[in-house]
Amino acid sequence: MYWLNTIPQEQFAFTTGKNASDITLVIDAMDLLHSGRFDGLCLVSYDSDFTRLAAGIREQRVDVFRFGEQKTPESFRQACRRFVYTENLLPGAIKD
Repeated sequence: MYWLNTIPQEQFAFTTGKNASDITLVIDAMDLLHSGRFDGLCLVSYDSDFTRLAAGIREQRVDVFRFGEQKTPESFRQACRRFVYTENLLPGAIKD
């Protein structure tokens, strides 16, 4: 298992309505996939725009683990090997 330090990247708003942060995430994920050093990837987002990214990564036999809110679309949840609701990670979410 490899652990990576994430590198914060500022995305300047040169134009409005663009998905610069999303595109950066997709490029980074594809770079990791093609490095061949990983057997799993974790996505933390409820944005269904990443559904095809998750499906494409799984097509390459790499596990995709997903953390997101209850409002995450079903298609995105199904594109991942495992989906964890972030609401369940809050203190007191799991009752004994």
